[in-house]
Amino acid sequence: MVGQNAAQGIATNEGLQNQYRANPGLVLSKIGRQGITHMLQGQVDAKTIPVKEWDDYASGTSPDSGGIQHGPAEFGAWMQKFNKNFNPLVLQYARMTLDERTSFRSTLTPQAQQNLAVQIPQYSQKGWIDMTGQGNGP
Repeated sequence: MVGQNAAQGIATNEGLQNQYRANPGLVLSKIGRQGITHMLQGQVDAKTIPVKEWDDYASGTSPDSGGIQHGPAEFGAWMQKFNKNFNPLVLQYARMTLDERTSFRSTLTPQAQQNLAVQIPQYSQKGWIDMTGQGNGP
């Protein structure tokens, strides 16, 4: 859009600045866009995993369900319990490249790094993440 307006001769400095501010992808590097994409993919995983886990629990097929079907009235209590140990950062981390992971870890507190180290194998075992490659999701 910015290029089209400039080519048509209708671009002013103020207009171009507004268009660049409205489209941050124009000023992001390819690596920056990929990093944002990986974070968003992890966020999508963080939205879909609880849905699948609830469906399994409600139908009685998850190990936590005790083989008993559960109804909608139990959803609130189940979700509170589920969220106590659910960390979307692990899902985002799993979607990152090795370089992104290294950079990301450097921004975490020692406690958050320790939590990540504990949760990665747990999430892998549940099939929520795949850490065998770079940027793999569930």
